[in-house]
Amino acid sequence: MRLRRSFQSATLRAIEWKQILLLIPLVLVPVITWKYVLWRERQKDLPVVERAKRDQVRMHRYLVMLSQNRLGIAIGKPLPSLFPPETEIYGSIPGRQQKRPLLLWSPSLYEGCPTWEPKNWHVWKQVLGACPDLHLVGVHVTNMRDAQAVRRNLRQLIDRLKHPRVGFALIANDEWWVDAGTMSKNPFDADQAILVDNNRIVRYVIWLKPCLPSEEEGKQIADWCRTLTEGR
Repeated sequence: MRLRRSFQSATLRAIEWKQILLLIPLVLVPVITWKYVLWRERQKDLPVVERAKRDQVRMHRYLVMLSQNRLGIAIGKPLPSLFPPETEIYGSIPGRQQKRPLLLWSPSLYEGCPTWEPKNWHVWKQVLGACPDLHLVGVHVTNMRDAQAVRRNLRQLIDRLKHPRVGFALIANDEWWVDAGTMSKNPFDADQAILVDNNRIVRYVIWLKPCLPSEEEGKQIADWCRTLTEGR
């Protein structure tokens, strides 16, 4: 009698587990199907979102170019004096009397940014190697609160790079920092590079990847530099 009850109890448990196992697909299949439908809908919307972002970037850059043109930064025109009196120089920046082509570059700089590590500068080193007359001038605008940390990082970067044709212009100015993007005071746009020839004429303007340029961008800049040299 006791044996029969034990057998019946085991049979009931087995039936319960079978029922649970049968219910699992019934629950999971609709959930997985719904998630798949949502994923497909997001994939359909993705190109629209990407196009909207690209259009927004293009519009921003177009407005920046218009503002810079009003300030005198325009292809084919002499580069105006852009730096306020309080600009701090790190490394080497040639004066106007020195006939050197310049690349003014406004990188995105933040704590932990790969720009601070010289080992990540291989593309710039290739560009400078291909263009022996080119001088790379990084331009960074910061607020007064963060200025001390930026100064320390720039000193370390220049000391570790040890390159005679790399310099940085630091503008620690709250008004310029707040003005970023409006161009009423600050004429530099994030990740933009402006190539000027040895007579300080603006020749090319390009936006680079944040922090550091890609291999393709580096090759493009090197080609432009060679064009400047050949056109002397």
